[in-house]
Amino acid sequence: MEIHVEGDSLDKGKHRISLAFEVEPFGKLSFEVEDSIAEEGGKRLAVPYDKRDDYTEEAIDRRREFVSSFSGVEAEHIYRQSFDARMTKGNIENFTGVAQVPIGFAGPLKVNGEHARGEFLIPLATTEGALVASYNRGMKVLNLAGGVTCTVVDDCMQRAPVFVFDSAREAREFRDWVDRHIAPIRDAAEATSNVVKLRYIDTYLTSRFAFLRFNYRTGDAAGQLPTGRVEDEAGRLSRHAAERAPDNPIRVVPRPG
Repeated sequence: MEIHVEGDSLDKGKHRISLAFEVEPFGKLSFEVEDSIAEEGGKRLAVPYDKRDDYTEEAIDRRREFVSSFSGVEAEHIYRQSFDARMTKGNIENFTGVAQVPIGFAGPLKVNGEHARGEFLIPLATTEGALVASYNRGMKVLNLAGGVTCTVVDDCMQRAPVFVFDSAREAREFRDWVDRHIAPIRDAAEATSNVVKLRYIDTYLTSRFAFLRFNYRTGDAAGQLPTGRVEDEAGRLSRHAAERAPDNPIRVVPRPG
């Protein structure tokens, strides 16, 4: 929700602002905020950044010098990585160094999988005492029992928006509408990403609430961010189409949250 308030300009310094208004369908709302208007200063101090190529040794060295100058500390260990900094492009911004985390190994663990079969060492990066030893004991018990049998039942990234209606009957009709319009919903969802594919939608009804569970394939991507954008678009289509489709006499009641 965005609120625009017209009025006289405020002087620099701290101000307390109170607002009260009424809006459908939420009713009367009021809140109070306190903030400051600061004097405009000079150039803001910022971590060095190269817009053309921020992963060169020169760009990284400038950041390291900035960190040492700003903090007054010479970081001896974090500047010693064993890989090309360009490998981190797309995974981290303002790359400056690496952190060293203790790694212990547990196992070997016998795995009876559909693809991975055999004995595997399990690396564990942690500073929690007794964690590796605990895993090691558990793997010993599993090995004595014949190993671990693994079965992948499904592979999906899920998002689950909820639609709120005036009655359970309207929620049921909305579920039926979604089933009939899965194709345009899929088209709208997949148009926002080149890696996300909408497989199917589960619908769960609880009284006047319709919970849609969108099930996506995301390839090699973890998928949290793209599926969030996809679900927004698919949910928007569901809302607008449900309100306007001639074959669907449903009135969607929006709710906050």
